[in-house]
Amino acid sequence: YQGSGNEVMTCWKAQGRRFIEFVKQCGRWNQFAQACRVSSLEKQREMKALTQRLIKKWEIEEQQELMQHGIPDEAPREEVMDPSHFRIAFRGVKAHITVRNAINLTGGGWFDKLDPYA
Repeated sequence: YQGSGNEVMTCWKAQGRRFIEFVKQCGRWNQFAQACRVSSLEKQREMKALTQRLIKKWEIEEQQELMQHGIPDEAPREEVMDPSHFRIAFRGVKAHITVRNAINLTGGGWFDKLDPYA
């Protein structure tokens, strides 16, 4: 086909349910489902590429800002609170403690022995 470039196009507006029924009736459900999968994977790939590009751009901006302002001469110091001041400041307050990793805890445990019932 080598026409003038004016192709005739027809657009239909259909409800999702009726469109799915039409695709199934035409026997093109598998091709339609495959095209949807390919389309979603392509969109996912584009989103990953965009995200990586934005992360790289942000890292470059952070590095440029650090180079312009320089590294601060003194790092922020951690101030250690005296135990008596801590006790006074937090008297009567309930602490919510969460143990996420117990590797460095000392003392015996249930799984320290090979046979816990021995």
